[in-house]
Amino acid sequence: MKKVFDILFVPLVMVALAVLLIASRSWGHDTEIIQCDKNLKVNKVKKIAENVNPNGTLSEAYDRNADGKVDIEAISHSLSIKKDDGSVEIIHAEHPFLYVVDLDYDGEPDAVYVDKSGAGRCEDIVLYKDLTQPHHGNTDQREEGHV
Repeated sequence: MKKVFDILFVPLVMVALAVLLIASRSWGHDTEIIQCDKNLKVNKVKKIAENVNPNGTLSEAYDRNADGKVDIEAISHSLSIKKDDGSVEIIHAEHPFLYVVDLDYDGEPDAVYVDKSGAGRCEDIVLYKDLTQPHHGNTDQREEGHV
């Protein structure tokens, strides 16, 4: 019985933490995304969902055209867990490190942008991978010296 408890305990705690986090936070990165519209090709967004992934990263989903579908996913690193008066909050980096963008509203991601410095400066948010191009050999931006 103890083994079953151990197996189920961690996933249940992560779900509880995610629920507490989502219930306790209402801010997002919508202003930051709009400010970097020349990089991310965005001029308006509305946050429609937030989720803590199993690896601890925070995923925020944004809609750009009011159709209720995810057009941008901003992903942030987790930094720590804060416990205060019975509540739990996962503290994430101030700025996302990845942005996955659906440019043509077809429901499929078209581009991945990376924040090279992690400081949220628009000039540091650059195209990491164009997902619309066919994959021919090594297209890893890191190995090509772009990131």
